[in-house]
Amino acid sequence: MQRVFLLLTYYFPPAPMGHAQRVAKLCKYLSLETHWIPHVICGRLPYDILPGQDQVLADEIPQIVKVKRVPSFIASDFAATLRRWRIYKPVAVLRKLTVLPDAYGDWINRAVEAAEKEYPGGKGIACILASGPPNSVYIAGLRLAQRWKLPLIIDMRDPWERPAITWPTLTPWHRTRLRFMEKAVYKGADVIIANTEGNAADLKRRYPELENKIRVIPNGFDPEDLDPERGPRLREPGEPEDTIHFLYLGGIRGAIRGRAFEGDFLQAVADYLSAHPDERPKIKIHFVGGTAAELESILGPYGLTDISRAYGVVASNDVGRPLYEADIYVLILPDLGPDQGWIPAKLYYYLAGGKYIFALIPNGSAKDLLLSVHAPAEYASPRNRQEAVKALGRIINRARLNPRIATFNELPAYALRFDRREIARQVGAVMDEVSSRGTK
Repeated sequence: MQRVFLLLTYYFPPAPMGHAQRVAKLCKYLSLETHWIPHVICGRLPYDILPGQDQVLADEIPQIVKVKRVPSFIASDFAATLRRWRIYKPVAVLRKLTVLPDAYGDWINRAVEAAEKEYPGGKGIACILASGPPNSVYIAGLRLAQRWKLPLIIDMRDPWERPAITWPTLTPWHRTRLRFMEKAVYKGADVIIANTEGNAADLKRRYPELENKIRVIPNGFDPEDLDPERGPRLREPGEPEDTIHFLYLGGIRGAIRGRAFEGDFLQAVADYLSAHPDERPKIKIHFVGGTAAELESILGPYGLTDISRAYGVVASNDVGRPLYEADIYVLILPDLGPDQGWIPAKLYYYLAGGKYIFALIPNGSAKDLLLSVHAPAEYASPRNRQEAVKALGRIINRARLNPRIATFNELPAYALRFDRREIARQVGAVMDEVSSRGTK
């Protein structure tokens, strides 16, 4: 028998973001693989500032899924006017000081009111799944769960606070209030889903009393996105047979709070080509998901313009051909100190592709995952130029001596547990568990 749950999330297709992809694939496969039907309350996004839209991802949402879009200040006409006048940034700083838990705080009441209007008293809803960031989504979920006396599942795609890559909390008062809100959410939740073992371990370390509430359900890949005939072509007619194609999936960041992202990789390539100039015609770097303007902004010091190309934002199912044609996938993570529970969504698609991985990453959840599945990878630490060049040389030699072929019809065994269908079934099992307990 079908059951309805309320999914609260801010980002939702056609937003072209990793946050939107997780909830979109959950909606798709919970509807297809389980008896759970999502009814969604999400943000109405300011598409005037987002880098394109992923209508393909939006079209994957089954018609049975009901979606209600609720605006926030960020998506308001007034905010759009401020952006046109180029005075939005100081307003955003002011909101950082006055709106909690984050810049989407005004969305909480709007989302709760919209939910109450659509489902008075929680009528027809079996449980609530709040998927963030932003953290405001969790507060909205908590309020509805308390009001309707329904089970609450918190799906944490990122930790509550990541000081290494977010703005620092500005005052002791803010820190106290945010910690109070965080504790209230955890106390009110029936289950907390962490998307990596590292994030789960950090949560248990900070709040040992939560151990029995925490489940680890990772991100993953959708097998239906792996079509070798879809997406941009990387290879060109007449190129040398031993040309090595590097693929980097996702937007180009440049840096996070001053810590280099793609720069470490580009520096390694530049150093390698300086030592092996005859290799230059046989090395190509492809940024699928990054724009030409983003690429130009980071290429300056490295002298790699002639061998690098950006393809812009692509639809979620346009990654198959690049994954199929590339020789080496590039994974880059800066060293953010203790904040290493992060696993980029692209890594799961890399695992499904089955090619070599050049991993310029620190110790943490991403490296632990690669090592645990014995992925064909070479590793180097961020900011260690000598180590990075050696690892780059090793991965190029491996790709030439023993090239790997992507076989999307028969995925690598180590990738199967990250199939989005399996992940949806795990989430469905959690909802079965909490809903069987009845109302609070």
